[in-house]
Amino acid sequence: MLVARDLPRASGVRLRVEITPDQICGTLPREFDAKAYATRPWKITGYKHDGDRLDLGGRRLEIIATPGHTPDAIALIDRANGLLFTGDTYYPAPIWLFRPETDLDAYAASIRRLAALVPQVKLVLGAHNIPVAPPTVLTGLVTAFDAVRAGKVKATPDSPGKVLYRVDGFSFLMRAR
Repeated sequence: MLVARDLPRASGVRLRVEITPDQICGTLPREFDAKAYATRPWKITGYKHDGDRLDLGGRRLEIIATPGHTPDAIALIDRANGLLFTGDTYYPAPIWLFRPETDLDAYAASIRRLAALVPQVKLVLGAHNIPVAPPTVLTGLVTAFDAVRAGKVKATPDSPGKVLYRVDGFSFLMRAR
């Protein structure tokens, strides 16, 4: 996850090491050099907001603000096809909720908002790992997160300053208290 303070001006983004080799899916090309890697420069040309629609030519997506994981997190819903793209708000792996910009109250509200869409959704498509899940995963996510926040789930130590909560097939990587 890159945040604004990590972005050099007008020079692209340098890879910031936040993941360990065991967290990379597949094998990187032999010639890949993480120290030299940078994305191409980019420029913001406009802003989108909660409720805005994107017309992709034959497919319309609606933006749903889902702050919590990060303040700028979004999900996208394709109402015509029943597809919900959850971004980093839900995916089937330890959900990162430890960053300084993470807001657990906002995350709880966001997952409730997504769970309210269950009757309209045929597939939930997360940002990472195996990205296809049934809509009921969202109600399970709310229940699991509520159990963590209520102190009903024991944390296990993870990396320095972080703990992992596992409950009912969900896991949350959070700051140690």
